[in-house]
Amino acid sequence: MLVRALLFITAFLLTNVMCPAVQAIKTDRIPPALEPWESWVLDGEDAHFCPSSYNNGARHRCIWPSRLNLELERTGGSFTQNWLVFKKGLIPLLGGAKQWPYYVTLDGKEVPVIAKNGLPSVYMKKGKHLVEGRFIWDEMPEMIHLPEACGLVSLSINGKSVDFPMLEKDGRLWLQKQKMTDLQEESLMISIFRLLDDTIPMQVTNLIKINVSGKAGEIEIDPALFKDFVPMSIKSRLPARLGANGALMIQARPGRWKIRVITRSKGPVSGICPVKTPYGQEIWSFKSRNQLRLVKILGVAPVDPNQTDIPNRWKTFPAFIINAGDKLTFKELRRGNPDPAPDRLRLDRTWWLDFDGKGFTIKDHITGTLSSQWYLAMNHPAALGRISVDGVDQLITSHGKDKKSGVELRKGKINLIAESRFTDSTKTLPAVGWDHDFESLKGRLNLPPGWRLFTVRGVDAMSGAWFENWTLLDLFLVLIISLAVLKFHNWRWGLIALLAIGLSYHEPGSPRIVWLNLLAASALLRLIPEGRVKKLAGIWRLASIVTLLVLAIPFMVQQIRYGVYPQLELPKQVYPISRMDKNEVTSQADFKRAGQKALRNRKAHYKSGSIVQPFQLPETKRSAERYDLFAQDPKALIQTGPGLPKWRWRSYAMKWNGPVNKDQEVRLWLLSPLINLLLSITRVILLALLIYCLIGLRRLKIQAKDFTFSALLLSIFIFPGFAAGGEVTAGYPPPELLKELKMKLLKKPACLPECAESPRMEITVSLESLRIIYQIHAGIDTAVPLPGSSELWRTKDVFNGSRPVKGLMRDRDGSLWVFVPEGIHTITLIGNAPSEDSFQIPLPLKPHRVVIQIQGW
Repeated sequence: MLVRALLFITAFLLTNVMCPAVQAIKTDRIPPALEPWESWVLDGEDAHFCPSSYNNGARHRCIWPSRLNLELERTGGSFTQNWLVFKKGLIPLLGGAKQWPYYVTLDGKEVPVIAKNGLPSVYMKKGKHLVEGRFIWDEMPEMIHLPEACGLVSLSINGKSVDFPMLEKDGRLWLQKQKMTDLQEESLMISIFRLLDDTIPMQVTNLIKINVSGKAGEIEIDPALFKDFVPMSIKSRLPARLGANGALMIQARPGRWKIRVITRSKGPVSGICPVKTPYGQEIWSFKSRNQLRLVKILGVAPVDPNQTDIPNRWKTFPAFIINAGDKLTFKELRRGNPDPAPDRLRLDRTWWLDFDGKGFTIKDHITGTLSSQWYLAMNHPAALGRISVDGVDQLITSHGKDKKSGVELRKGKINLIAESRFTDSTKTLPAVGWDHDFESLKGRLNLPPGWRLFTVRGVDAMSGAWFENWTLLDLFLVLIISLAVLKFHNWRWGLIALLAIGLSYHEPGSPRIVWLNLLAASALLRLIPEGRVKKLAGIWRLASIVTLLVLAIPFMVQQIRYGVYPQLELPKQVYPISRMDKNEVTSQADFKRAGQKALRNRKAHYKSGSIVQPFQLPETKRSAERYDLFAQDPKALIQTGPGLPKWRWRSYAMKWNGPVNKDQEVRLWLLSPLINLLLSITRVILLALLIYCLIGLRRLKIQAKDFTFSALLLSIFIFPGFAAGGEVTAGYPPPELLKELKMKLLKKPACLPECAESPRMEITVSLESLRIIYQIHAGIDTAVPLPGSSELWRTKDVFNGSRPVKGLMRDRDGSLWVFVPEGIHTITLIGNAPSEDSFQIPLPLKPHRVVIQIQGW
């Protein structure tokens, strides 16, 4: 009878396990049934189909203005501008509440102008449009507001062209200016503070405070910068630009303002003399770098920083009063640091076990400071595959007698990511792996489907392992249930109860407390006499049996299903120590996408965006090419590593308290998929036997004909019907499928983050103009940043081939972007030549080759 009962249960379990596997269908294309939902899932995603940045698929630019032609007079003016629109909507125009545009036409037809966020706007559809309009005023305003995206501006005032319009980053265009010398002397107060940072090279932060009263006008601060120092950045709420010999021109208006200019020295600095202070005494602060050199400042008088108006952050550094003619000298007492502090490194390590269980892929994130050991090596037998420092891939080299692979580090503060392989053993592995001690260590162990962690040794704190999940209360309950079964029956059934409940206790969905209810009800039925109480106890026992079957049967089905197909299980546990990365894959459906994305993301970081390249006018062509001696050789064969997994299945967090020695090891006890399958089958058999015992089926008079072949066939055909019926009656398509369809349709271009390249750039400099010919190869319709900026050098004309560009916009940082369709383009930029002997041109998209032609210098 027991054999027939087990046969019936086995048939039930197998039919429910196999049915979902038969119905699974995979496809790499959008099914026809989902095609009608395409417009539905893309609702509100119009911006995704606008051109994106060449290196960032998340930044889409939907409106592209061209040059704004603005002709103004005392009583009014007119404007003309072409727009390239990729997303319909309200497009802001120039002007504001006090300068409202009139007679605005769109493609020759007058259109209504409405306010959006207080700015005049017109509605435009997708496509190319010409916008024209007029202004009427009693007196020309001092400034007029332009849309932030407005790129180039041609300004004519009273018939006279303005060569260099004063345009701020927030879109304010200044129309009137006058020399500040026309103002009264007391209407202008200038204070200059400087912070000398003794790094390599020395950097000076020039803080200029201006207090203006009266009318607006132009201020020229000469000199504002030190000689032999190159400007790096300007931060100002007022329009400002650098002129010749370090002069700073500011379009000022009444109020209190701060202008911050950061410069760097061209070479070693042993002193600054003679000092010019055209605006009175200056306060200089000095930030020492004793690990680089120890100096003593001579020739100037110190002052209490708390008694000055320098910024609060500077008050922790020594300050000095600087008068005209002072000579500041740095007396070098020591160079370098002969007694550095110990290294302080922190390690965040992640292990991924291979699907076949033969090795680990490891990701290390090392942060902290180095002061003594400047070569970080990995111990054998781990194989180092890739190292990235501050987002830039580094060349892996061998070091020492043991030829340990590692990387040379030049910065004291490090942010390092390393990828490696460890295949020596899956039972014992190094906790650190590096030839260095760490002051703190935490890690995550990721196991693929079918694998589980029984326990671990060599870790101070961890969660999630089977052995560590047990508590005293759990052990007490299991022993109580097992002893009760032994008391009711015999030691054999007690042992079966101990094994069945012990193996299934910490499995998701397993029956637990219901066993106590069933045993308590059965005990009452044995002890109390016939009567009403015994009937209530019988009802209690019957309810416990029904509850047990409702819990146990799905659990047993789940155990067999997950044992045969472990990838169907989706662990949802999140342990308190660990934390999921934003970009980690969290479901089985992401495996394929993660593999494809990993191939695209494994690129060298040598070409990085938003790099400001210093440019100096050289004496000869050959001396024009300057190289950073510490930069990575672009022709070096950088190791790409084994490829980093992004999947996440079962994750176990581990943590060590206090410092961790480089020789410390971790001992793992892992359960393979085969062992887990055997455990699942064992759980089902033991639970079935325990249910058979406690329910009392062996005392029921069930005939053999009740378990005939017909009943077996009935279980095979009936239960799959119930299993499949839920899928037929459920709503189609489910939200998860629509979400996956949306992800496919909004998939980013495969070329990201390098959808555009510049093979060549030619710079021609004369006394009057500067011309840049910029070749761009675009893999898609994209947006590309152009050389220059609003502070250092500004272009006047931009051509694509021989025609003016039709899509040109300026971002909030003042950088100019051009829209380029897929293909090869020659972009020409023309502007006035700077009056300085040396200047910088920012190159967000770095060209592979630069040719410089100098005329008249």
